[in-house]
Amino acid sequence: MAPVDSDVFPFADGGSGHVCNLGSAPAAGETDILCVNSNTTVETPEADGFELVVQAVSNQGAYLFARKAVGGEGSTVTITTNGNHSTVVGW
Repeated sequence: MAPVDSDVFPFADGGSGHVCNLGSAPAAGETDILCVNSNTTVETPEADGFELVVQAVSNQGAYLFARKAVGGEGSTVTITTNGNHSTVVGW
C-alpha cells in the first residue's frame, strides 16, 4: 500500500503544544502514522485520536503514534513536549 501523503515538521516550541497541519483530514479507513523524535518527552496526542504504538526514551525520546480514521478527524495534530526542545515529526 502506497502512502497517500507525508510531511516533516521540525520545531522547538512544543512546550504548550505545536500544531502540525497535515493538509487535509484523513478519509475513513486511512491510517496516520507519526514518528516523533525529541530532546525531551512527548505526550500522546490523544485529543487527535492517536495512540502510542512504540516509545524508546533514553537520552532522547523516540515515539511512534498511530490512528485509524473513522471519519470526522481534523487536518491538524498537536504535539506537546516537556518544554520547548528540538523536535521533529515525520508523518
